[in-house]
Amino acid sequence: MSLYKVVFCFLGIICGIPVASAQKNAAMNQRRINEYAATIDHAVSSLIAIPGARRKDEPLPSYFSRLVTLQPKEIPANYQRRMFGLLSLISQLGRIITPLHKSPQLQDVSPTNKQQWQEIAQNSTVVTQKGDKILSIWQAYLKNAANPTLQAQQRQEIGKEMLTTVYYAIKVRKALGVAHP
Repeated sequence: MSLYKVVFCFLGIICGIPVASAQKNAAMNQRRINEYAATIDHAVSSLIAIPGARRKDEPLPSYFSRLVTLQPKEIPANYQRRMFGLLSLISQLGRIITPLHKSPQLQDVSPTNKQQWQEIAQNSTVVTQKGDKILSIWQAYLKNAANPTLQAQQRQEIGKEMLTTVYYAIKVRKALGVAHP
């Protein structure tokens, strides 16, 4: 199975999770926390565990740098579709976790829980902002077809931003694991 087909397969998985984005006004409860956590788990694993994409023991910075580069024997149209799948996945994740940008009304108002929700709000906002930044870099990349040097820099920037996005998504996921409604 080709890399871009796998990406689209995972994209279908992540987009198929309705999560709480459809319930923006609903009260936060443990089930919704778990849904957000599962959504983040799916997105992160979809990005870092694409079958056949990551080499054994490959560090994530190297992996993302390579992931955003045109692969040997890959035609540009397939590269663009593959990148579109990755970018759509990140964008969809940002949209799904948007309700986490603000701390919900909490039943557990302990200082520790409040701090967890503040971290969730801050880090989920970063995930969404990074996703938007990646999309704007990609749009600039597409416009710079006549400048391969600039495109190479933009690909590297996209790889770094994807790595940072995954890092912050993992932070949100970890905080959701200990947060209470």
